[in-house]
Amino acid sequence: MPSKLFINGASFVPSQQQTLFSNRFHLQFVILQEAAIKSSLSFEKNDEEDNLGVKAALTMLKFYKREISPIMPKSCRYVPTCSEYSMIAYKKYGVVKGTVLTAWRLCRCNPLGGSGFDPPRWFGEESPPLE
Repeated sequence: MPSKLFINGASFVPSQQQTLFSNRFHLQFVILQEAAIKSSLSFEKNDEEDNLGVKAALTMLKFYKREISPIMPKSCRYVPTCSEYSMIAYKKYGVVKGTVLTAWRLCRCNPLGGSGFDPPRWFGEESPPLE
């Protein structure tokens, strides 16, 4: 039997259909997360911009993920998360394009924006196929 949920002070027991939907959504999220990790690990060393600007941006992002992100509530609606997206964008496209893509992503990550799998790609590039 599904466990009792408390929402705004009221309690209810979700139906079996609601529980199945929640489990299916979680499974899809896990699959997309694995695909994002695989795509981020597939960069060759020569694809990565290796300059001072990229190193500085990645250092700031690592600081954010290590010190600030753990105390903030989980709110990113996309896979990979916005900070992971930024790291991938900086490594793949360099400082200027990485900053543009990061700003565009942060503008889209809100309750009225989209959600789901969204790997970094420059405007006009095709989306990589899901495996």
